[in-house]
Amino acid sequence: MQIFNVTEELVFQMVQEAFDLESKEKKRNVCTCHQCKMDVSCFVLNRTPPQYIVSERGYAHKDGDLYNRVQKEADIMSLVVEGLELVASKKRPHFIHGNKDETAEPDGLYFHFPIIRGRVFHGLDFSPLEGCTITITQDGKNLEMMEPSWTNPYIIWEGSDEYHFWPRSVPADHLGESKHVELKLILEHESSETLTHHMKLDVVSGNHYSRTLNTVSTLRIEDLYLFPEED
Repeated sequence: MQIFNVTEELVFQMVQEAFDLESKEKKRNVCTCHQCKMDVSCFVLNRTPPQYIVSERGYAHKDGDLYNRVQKEADIMSLVVEGLELVASKKRPHFIHGNKDETAEPDGLYFHFPIIRGRVFHGLDFSPLEGCTITITQDGKNLEMMEPSWTNPYIIWEGSDEYHFWPRSVPADHLGESKHVELKLILEHESSETLTHHMKLDVVSGNHYSRTLNTVSTLRIEDLYLFPEED
């Protein structure tokens, strides 16, 4: 037995149609890359109630109520338009927008990094530090991320206090090999002193290069605080 979320199917279909139309007509000057398409899809799905069905009978009856179906499609399309405008006005920073969908997983042995997460606050009033830029580096170079949607540097936007990184796996020579890694988090804000946080972790090689999030461990960094620059 399989359970289907027909709302998800409908959202993906309507988002694709909207992006296809935008690619042809270019009315909103919206980027039509794969990542922006996924951003709009997530925007709509997070604001739309799911509708689950089981079996072919569910598919046969899901469109039985014409009025509700038309109303639902209108509501979703309204959200798609809103999502298009939002994504167009707030493109992901430090991200090269293109239509390449990087899903291939190369063979071989790799050292796997955990997802690295943490929070940053104003050191005087403990409020979120909007506009703070966090960069993760190794040997003076910015670490590459597992996917383009995971940005480095990362910018704290309004309504958030958390940053996160998913460093790209690096080749290894032997299975089960352990490697000691030293990383730096560099935190910068226009009205605060720059803070450098040093990290040490051990990574172990494996024989899978996986972009599946539920197979990745998470490393939580202690809360970090930035203080105003001294005059």
